[in-house]
Amino acid sequence: MFRQTVHSLVVKELKQTMRDKRMRFIIFVSPIFQMLLFGFALDNEVKHLPTTVYDLDNTSASREFIRILSEGGYFKTTAKQSGANDAATELLMNRAKVVVIIPGNFKQKIDSGMNSPVQLLLDGSDSNAALTATNYIRQMGQKLMTNKPPASIELRTFTYYNPDMKPKFYLVPGVFIMVLTVITTLLTAISIIKEREQGTFEQLVVSPIHGYELMAGKMIPFLIIGTIDVVLISLVAVFGFGLPFHAPLLPFILINFIYVAAMLGVGLFISTVSKTQQQAILSTFMFLFPAIILSGFMFPIASMPEPIQWLTYINPLRYGIEAERDMLLKGSGFAELWIHLVALFVTTIGLIGFGAFRFRKMLVQ
Repeated sequence: MFRQTVHSLVVKELKQTMRDKRMRFIIFVSPIFQMLLFGFALDNEVKHLPTTVYDLDNTSASREFIRILSEGGYFKTTAKQSGANDAATELLMNRAKVVVIIPGNFKQKIDSGMNSPVQLLLDGSDSNAALTATNYIRQMGQKLMTNKPPASIELRTFTYYNPDMKPKFYLVPGVFIMVLTVITTLLTAISIIKEREQGTFEQLVVSPIHGYELMAGKMIPFLIIGTIDVVLISLVAVFGFGLPFHAPLLPFILINFIYVAAMLGVGLFISTVSKTQQQAILSTFMFLFPAIILSGFMFPIASMPEPIQWLTYINPLRYGIEAERDMLLKGSGFAELWIHLVALFVTTIGLIGFGAFRFRKMLVQ
């Protein structure tokens, strides 16, 4: 009797689950897609770091050093013969994560058997990449000096934006965006689905309210809540974790406002493809896991295969995390972040537009 009862319940649950095409997608398609994506994208090794090299010596020895730096795929070098006074601007504008300045007497000192100082400027907003770059360059300097004892390259390192190389200064802006993503996306999706489950949504649909008014009425409250959460999370980041707050106020407010709107668009779309709150939660995390991986928060985007890198350009988390980190640590404003702002705005319009299309389609069903 026990076996028959359990067997009947198991068969019923399996049939009920497999009958729902959304659940079939979650069970079978999603794991395969995520495994393939994560398997190709996950690579902790720091590669292709944008690196500006100021060669003030312009001799065979300095050119050999640049050639060694370019080998192995660790650095994506851009060599310049002048303009070293603008080296810090390269880091601020994100044109480089590492700046190497080779002095004018580089070859002369090496040939004389003396140590040659090489200045190394690092973007400390990514402490892991900065530390790895230092170790790589030190090893490559030793490689250059293999046949030139007792001369050696003496690295003189200066780290911008995070002089103590604290990992939390890199991680906290990413967590900031992740928390904001989960809250705004889930709230929007669950709010709409909850009304559908309770039957009150149908009452709104048949009322003399236009579709765009209904959608705006659903989204604006969560846009306000998301903006309040930005303030709360910022306070925790600054006073709880000691994160410096160098962000100009207007860019900080505008970029976070646009990002919250983008996540509301994702939540709106999820509400149209989910029938229950449980499905909405599963769908949210199906979106969240790939979005985090492709944001560069956990694994460097430059180390990913090129086709995967192209996918990151449509990921709002990438622009949100990069902009948040640059604003808080570097004090970047519109001049430095205009590309992020435009990309985030275009992504937001696309997400809200697609979510609105699905929402209107759901209203007429």
